[in-house]
Amino acid sequence: MAACSEDRSTGLETIRERSELASRLLVQAQKLRLGRNVGGVQRVERKIKAEKGFLDSILSGHTALRDTHLSSTNLTHIQSVLEIALETEDLAAVQQCFTLVPGLGMTPVSVQVDVVVAGGGRWVRVFCRKRSALHRRWLGDGQFGDKSVGDIATEYVETGKQNLRKFQPPRISFVFFDGITESVSGVLESNGIEVVGPVYPDEATEDTPSFHHVMSLVREGLREGELSHCDSRHLVQRPVARLEPTNTDCERVNLDVSSMLAWVSSLTHGGEMYTLQERILNEQAEQERQSPLWPQLQRATRGKKLMACRTAADGFSDIVGKVGGEQEKARARSLLAMVEVVDDCPSPRAMTLSVSHRITPRAKIVFGSGDTLRTLTLTANGGFVRAAAHQGVHFEVCVHSSRALTEAKQQSSVLDNT
Repeated sequence: MAACSEDRSTGLETIRERSELASRLLVQAQKLRLGRNVGGVQRVERKIKAEKGFLDSILSGHTALRDTHLSSTNLTHIQSVLEIALETEDLAAVQQCFTLVPGLGMTPVSVQVDVVVAGGGRWVRVFCRKRSALHRRWLGDGQFGDKSVGDIATEYVETGKQNLRKFQPPRISFVFFDGITESVSGVLESNGIEVVGPVYPDEATEDTPSFHHVMSLVREGLREGELSHCDSRHLVQRPVARLEPTNTDCERVNLDVSSMLAWVSSLTHGGEMYTLQERILNEQAEQERQSPLWPQLQRATRGKKLMACRTAADGFSDIVGKVGGEQEKARARSLLAMVEVVDDCPSPRAMTLSVSHRITPRAKIVFGSGDTLRTLTLTANGGFVRAAAHQGVHFEVCVHSSRALTEAKQQSSVLDNT
């Protein structure tokens, strides 16, 4: 319904203020994108620009002002996300999507996390709605299809179980800028979720806590490594779980085809001094001269058991047999003697990935098997890792530069003695 004429002036002033807020948020987002290597910022920028474009169309008269335009805005949520992101030192991404496979044969869904910290080890979800509205929705009073805080909590917990960081689910924190009721807080904490913001008795009607007050709780929690409740007189006191030390060591390392090729390549065993006929091989030789890969591979696997799935081992053997030189073949035999070859066992989330020129069926099996066995995968296939992340599936990997088999091609190449 169009806004009443007597309210039009007030409504336009509200729209103007929101447009100005959008301009400020755009500056903040650009600052975040240019100053730090953070994923998802461009997505946030697009949302802000779209919102500002719509607001400006109302101000210019191209779009009629309606009551619904005044009752809600996405900018409040975006503002809260950016404020937390700017206060976070170990920020990895904002509004990043992760894949959840609800069940066998079911369609994967995308779950968006507002702020991702510690390389994916901590997820933060922001709520800006009134706590009374959140409480009513939790009780079942809402429109069909609307998710309650409990629904979102279940979704986050299940998604976290399928998107491990160092093979442990992420810590999950829900930040409530209007506070939250005791009953809802209790349900969240029983599911292992940290509640940030004032917690009020269900019947309390106190005013909204200030934005700056809630942000002070977030800042304090980020400094101390945990997020905490407000200690107001209305707070229902609860202990907040501390982050337990994470064991980042894996007993085994999963080798993919590219890492095994690099392991046995002539380039990593003295062949980098040749000038080869193919440009890409010369580039790899130059990389090897500047930054030898063999010591890096040794450091990454020191004290670990080497493993590879059957598909990776067979693919590696096939390539070496076809294009490998005699010394590369000898090193391949020695490597395979050290490697535990396991049956293919790709994880369900790996198999949900859509095949593309970067996501091949073989790569899904190789990375998915490492995922199932909870082993870090050593790889030079950064293209697959990035493409999978774009689809919301994040693997535990150690990415190194590529090294091809070059021994056979050294016969027609020139030894560079400079």
